[in-house]
Amino acid sequence: MSIRVGLLGLKYGAQVLLPALKSNHRFDVVAVCARTPGQAEAVAQEYGVPRWYTDPRKLIASKLDLVVIATPPPSHAGYAAAEKLGRMAQEETGFGKQIVGIF
Repeated sequence: MSIRVGLLGLKYGAQVLLPALKSNHRFDVVAVCARTPGQAEAVAQEYGVPRWYTDPRKLIASKLDLVVIATPPPSHAGYAAAEKLGRMAQEETGFGKQIVGIF
């Protein structure tokens, strides 16, 4: 049984994470989300993802096992709702300029 994945954020997410997730048989990317309707729909069609959203809350509330958050780091706290709904959440974040304050 594969892990049903929803991907929030389709800039870095579509360039790096989506191809990696799609290439691993353990994952089934079933939904993507971007604020721009045209972008979400286009990425979904390009990668054969069955559902696309422009509202992250709808993606989080859908039938998923894992939510991958690939949006800018300041928005991550708002998506912690995924964990409250019993979803695993994996966040992507860039490296800081200093070690202090990262960990």
